[in-house]
Amino acid sequence: MKFIALICESNKPNANNRIYPKDILAEQVDSLQDDVKQRRLMGELGQPSDATIHLDKVSHIITDLYMSDNLMMAEIEVLDTTNGKKLKELLSNGQVGFRMSGIGSGTMKYNQFIIDEFKLIQIFACENPA
Repeated sequence: MKFIALICESNKPNANNRIYPKDILAEQVDSLQDDVKQRRLMGELGQPSDATIHLDKVSHIITDLYMSDNLMMAEIEVLDTTNGKKLKELLSNGQVGFRMSGIGSGTMKYNQFIIDEFKLIQIFACENPA
C-alpha cells in the first residue's frame, strides 16, 4: 500500500505552535534524497520516545519526499511488519496522520517557536498530526 501524505506546512504555526521556515524544510528534503532512494528513511507507528528509529516499531518507509509550494509531502509505503499491519488497519478507518520527528533549535518570537536548525530523523504515524 502506497499513498501521498502531507507532513508539514512551512511558514505557518503547527499544532505545537512551531513554525518551520520553508528553507529549513527544503534543506532537509534535499539532504535526505539519498536515504529515500536507498529506502533507508523509515518511520514508526506512534510518537518516538527519542531521536532514534527503533526497528521493532517500524511500520512504513518513505519512498519520495518533496516540497510542493509550502508543503512537505511524502510518498509512504506501508511495510508488511507487525506495526505496518496495524497501520494499514488504522488507515482503512481514516484514523492516522503523519508528523516529523527530529532534533533542532529555534527562537521564541511573538509567542511562537520559529525553528532555525532542524535535522529530520523520521516521519511517524500518529493519531494527531501537527
